[in-house]
Amino acid sequence: MKGHSERVPNKNLKLFHNKPLYHHILESLIRSNILYRSAINTDSREIKEDVKKNFDKNRVILIDRPETIRGDFVLMRK
Repeated sequence: MKGHSERVPNKNLKLFHNKPLYHHILESLIRSNILYRSAINTDSREIKEDVKKNFDKNRVILIDRPETIRGDFVLMRK
């Protein structure tokens, strides 16, 4: 979950039906019963704080996004 978006600033924290957009994605994964744990790879302090406040730490793992894949122009390698 990127903290910065060029076209829509803070898009993952934008409210969609009264909750942040990323909540809908994460709640869908949790409800699926296919996965017990989900991981969020983010560089956003706000997203990290929000995850800790709103989701079970046993169900959602936070991973710090490495500097090499931050930003809008990350090259994909084969």
